[in-house]
Order: sequence, then C-alpha cells, then structure tokens
Amino acid sequence: VIRFRLSARMMLMPMRMCVTEAIPLWQPLLGVALVLLFTTATVWAAGRVFRVGEVLVAKLVVVLQGAGDAAHSSSSSILA
Repeated sequence: VIRFRLSARMMLMPMRMCVTEAIPLWQPLLGVALVLLFTTATVWAAGRVFRVGEVLVAKLVVVLQGAGDAAHSSSSSILA
C-alpha cells in the first residue's frame, strides 16, 4: 500500500498543479530533486551489483579453466 502511494504521488503532482491555484514552489522542485537523486542512486547500485557479478563469474571461469587444464595435463601424462 505504501509503495503504491509513493509511486502515485509522481502522477498526482501534475494534476494537483492544474487543479489547485497555488502550490508552493518547493514541492515540485523537491519532487524533481528526489526523483533525480533516487534514480542516480539506483543506477549506481545496479552498476555495483553488475560489476560484482561479473567479477564472480570471471573467477568461476578461471577456476573451471584451471580444473580443465589440470585434467588435460594429468590424462596426457598417463597416456605418454
């Protein structure tokens, strides 16, 4: 319910500006500033999560390649 109310506020402000005669200037400015701030924070956090995921996958690939190399070297020494 709270989540819906917070997302609905962005849609309600333009309607309120059309219906009401006087809205304090700080309210729309604060709304725009908060949207920009949270958008920037969300993109930054998503970038961090993506970067950490790439590092973990790269480490897994290196480990698996190392295990594959070890298996190939041991099997070739047995056959020789």
